[in-house]
Amino acid sequence: MVKYIFTSFVVLTTGLMAQAKVDRIHSESYLGEKRLDSYSERYQPLIFQDIYQGKMSFEDEVFFQNFFSSYLFQNEKDFSFFLRSELNGGLSCSNELLSKHFDEIHYSYRLITLSYLLEGAWHMKLASDHFKLKNGCAFNLSAWAKTCRPKSSDMKSFVSRLEKFSPKYDETLPVTYKKEDWMKEFKKNDFKWYSHYRMNVECKGKCSDEEIASRFQKVCEADQKLMTLLCSEEDEVYGLSTNRDAYFLIGQSNIINTYNKQGEAMGCLRRFSEVMAHKEVRYEVLNQLFPSLQTFLRQKYQERFLQGRVFFYGAGKEFEEKGLTDVYVKEQPFKIEKLPTVAVEPEAPKVAKVPEVKPEVKVEPKVEPVRPKPVVQEIRKPVKSAFLLAAEVRSAQNLDQVEVDMLKLKYDYVFSLNMINTLSERLKTFMTRDALAEMMAYDKLGSKEGPVPLMFLKYMIDMQEHHGLWNIISVLGDKFYVSNEIDSDFTPAPEMVQLVNNQSTGNQWQLYIIKP
Repeated sequence: MVKYIFTSFVVLTTGLMAQAKVDRIHSESYLGEKRLDSYSERYQPLIFQDIYQGKMSFEDEVFFQNFFSSYLFQNEKDFSFFLRSELNGGLSCSNELLSKHFDEIHYSYRLITLSYLLEGAWHMKLASDHFKLKNGCAFNLSAWAKTCRPKSSDMKSFVSRLEKFSPKYDETLPVTYKKEDWMKEFKKNDFKWYSHYRMNVECKGKCSDEEIASRFQKVCEADQKLMTLLCSEEDEVYGLSTNRDAYFLIGQSNIINTYNKQGEAMGCLRRFSEVMAHKEVRYEVLNQLFPSLQTFLRQKYQERFLQGRVFFYGAGKEFEEKGLTDVYVKEQPFKIEKLPTVAVEPEAPKVAKVPEVKPEVKVEPKVEPVRPKPVVQEIRKPVKSAFLLAAEVRSAQNLDQVEVDMLKLKYDYVFSLNMINTLSERLKTFMTRDALAEMMAYDKLGSKEGPVPLMFLKYMIDMQEHHGLWNIISVLGDKFYVSNEIDSDFTPAPEMVQLVNNQSTGNQWQLYIIKP
C-alpha cells in the first residue's frame, strides 16, 4: 500500500511538473497585462489573443469578421484557426519546446541587448572625452556592474565575469577629428558614428552646440538605467520584435547550441518574439542601436565580435556543460628571470689535428613533388525563403491560394542600415500614384512581363510604408505578378500574388500566392 501511494505521488508530481512547463507559455504570454491601443469601437472592449502567434484583436473585429461564418460554414472557424495559427506555430516551435527553452531564449535576448548597450555606452564615453565635454558621458564598467542585482544563474555568472575580467574598450577617434566636425556631420545627416545616431534619437536632429554636453550626459544616464534593469532582470525586453537584427545576431552565435538539440532554436526564437511582442516596451535607444553598431563591429572586427565584445562572457554555458570551466583566462605577464652567475676557470685551448678528408661527390636522387590531395569542402545549399516555399507548395498541389509566412519572410532578408538610408530617399518617388501609373503604362508593371520586385514590396512592408502599399493596390489592384530576387540562386519564375490588409489578416500586410 505504501509503495502504491509513493508511486502514485511520483507519477502525479511528475505529471504536474511537466504540465507546469507546458503552461509556461500560457502564464507568461496569455495571462497578465496587455499593451493595446485605445478602444473606440461600438460592440464590447473584450480582447481575443491568439496564444499560438501572439496577435491580439478586440472582440468587435472577431465578431464582424466571423459574422456570416456560423451560417455558411459551421466548422470553418475552428478549422481555419487550426491551419492559420495552431499548425503554423507548432511547426515553428511547439508549446512544449518553447516552454522548455523560455528562460534561455529570454536570457539570450537580454544578453545581446546588454552587450550592444555596453558598446554604445563605451563609444559615448569615448566621444565625450575626445571632445572634452564638461559634464558629458561618465561611464565606468566596474561601477556600473555593482548596480546589478541579477536573479538567474546565467545572469549572475555574466555579471561576475565582467567584474572579474574587466574588458577594455580600446577604440580611439582620429586626433584631428574635432567637435565642430562631428556637429557638421550631424547637421547634414551624414552619420558616421554611433553617437550621431544616438543623439538623433534623443533630440530629433535639433541639438545645438551649447546643449551637446548636457544631452550626452542625459542619454548616458538613461542608457545605464536600462542596462541596470536588464542585468537585474527587471526590464520589459522580450523578443525584440521590432529589431530583427537581434534575431540574426543570436542565431549566428554559439549561445543557441544549448537549446538547439533538435534544430529548433531559430524557430523558437522567432515564435518567442512573436508571442511576447504585446508585453514589450519600445525603448527609444533600441531603434538605431543594432543597425549602427553592427555595421561598425563588422567593419572593424569582421565576424569576431559581431555580437559585441562582452557577449562571450555570458554565452559560455555550452563550454561549461562540456567541462571547460577555465575558458575565460586573463593574459599572464611573461617574466624572464636571470640565471645565477657561475664562475668558470678558463682552460687552455686544445688544438686537435684534423685529418684531410677528400670530398665525395654525392648524387642526390630525384625527388618527385608530393601533390596534396584535394580537400572536398561541403558547400552549403542556399535556404529557400518563405515566398519561394509557398510558391512551390501551391504549384506542387495545384492550389488556388497559399498564404506566405510573413514572420519567416521578415527574417529571410534583412536590410542593412546603409541600404535603408539609401533606399529611403530613392524609393519615395516610385511609391507615388503618378509614378506607378506611368510604370504600369510604359513598363507593364504588375504584369508577367514587368513584375513588381519582391524586394520593393518587402521594403515597404518592413518599413511600414502604408501609403505606398495602398497606392500599389489602387493603381495595380490587389492581384499582380511579383519577381523573386531573394531566391535568385533558384532562378524562380514570376508569381501571381494577392496583397491584403484587412480584418481577416489582423490589419497586417499579408501576401498570398494565387493561381494565375
